[in-house]
Amino acid sequence: MRATRGARRTADVEHPGSAGAGSIATTLLSDVLALYARAGRTGVLDVRGPARTGSVWFEDGELVHAACGEHTGATALFEVLCWNEGRLAFRCALPPAARSLSGSLLELLAQADAVT
Repeated sequence: MRATRGARRTADVEHPGSAGAGSIATTLLSDVLALYARAGRTGVLDVRGPARTGSVWFEDGELVHAACGEHTGATALFEVLCWNEGRLAFRCALPPAARSLSGSLLELLAQADAVT
């Protein structure tokens, strides 16, 4: 299964500072990541799957860290990208102390596509 094209998920996306929560019936997690990257956001996108939780940190729109269980970096990001369902919530937060990702979002998604 291709992480960036084939994996659709049902998700709720909560926007901090908004009056309520929005809902996205079916979307690609890669598209959600791209939205926050293009918006230049700083914070963390928490992805809650049925059995586990992963988080992806942004700093000024750049992906800088990902964590899922005991995994960090690209391994954690790729794992979360492969989930078929989950809830998403973005929260404004300071950049993490750990930096486990480098490269543009497009580069990271291309790597994920190659390994999934």
